[in-house]
Amino acid sequence: MLERELGQAILIESLSFMVEDYYSSWKDSVSIYLALTDLNELSDTFELNYSIGTRQLVLEVDTLFYGTVPEEWFTIELQTPFWYPGERNLLLELVSPGADGGYTDIYNWNSNSARALISNDCSQSTGSLDSWVPYMILTGSLGLDQRTFASIKVIAGSH
Repeated sequence: MLERELGQAILIESLSFMVEDYYSSWKDSVSIYLALTDLNELSDTFELNYSIGTRQLVLEVDTLFYGTVPEEWFTIELQTPFWYPGERNLLLELVSPGADGGYTDIYNWNSNSARALISNDCSQSTGSLDSWVPYMILTGSLGLDQRTFASIKVIAGSH
């Protein structure tokens, strides 16, 4: 996700995706990572896309069931929240070397640029670039300070 799409700092606690079609879906051995990147378009080499030191494991499960109802959002609660500071772009990586059970189509949109990287072999260091990215909701705590109305007036310089 690009910085301009995110708009502000947030402690990301869950990810949600909109289900298009559902066929009893699950994946084994799922890991989800979040990271920061300065790139607007990805390289076909996975490691070159992360800003050094920002890749963080946010979920690791033996089995992930997802997408139970078409035309509804399904949510993945993160085991470890991720702090997005409101600057740079956000990178999501889903790794699943295990078995798949059925499939779930999620709604995507065409970004018209290389914003997704796909590989069906987790041992590969490179993948195929794609412009289709999922519609996604990030849920968490916004990076806003609590202030009184009087404090806000002082900061804004009004009388």
